[in-house]
Amino acid sequence: MRFQIPQFIETETAIIGPLTWKQFIWVGMGMGLLLILVRFLSGFFLIFASMIIIAVSGAFAFLKLEGMNLMEYLLHVLKYTTEPKKYIFKKDE
Repeated sequence: MRFQIPQFIETETAIIGPLTWKQFIWVGMGMGLLLILVRFLSGFFLIFASMIIIAVSGAFAFLKLEGMNLMEYLLHVLKYTTEPKKYIFKKDE
């Protein structure tokens, strides 16, 4: 009896167009926040805040650092900075 072994288990499947589910959520949250800002801001402040929100939501959706997305990377950085370090000395021969 032969079984098919799944290939590419590390890659996420595209759900909506070329976006994965996580990317779609980040882009959607950014767009929702922009819609709220349009209601309350105008002029230069709206443009400035929009550029920041687009950059941040785009970074969280599409940026990969060392093979992991930005949210995972920031969680690892936070874990590294908050947990106590354990140094082990190994004498070289």
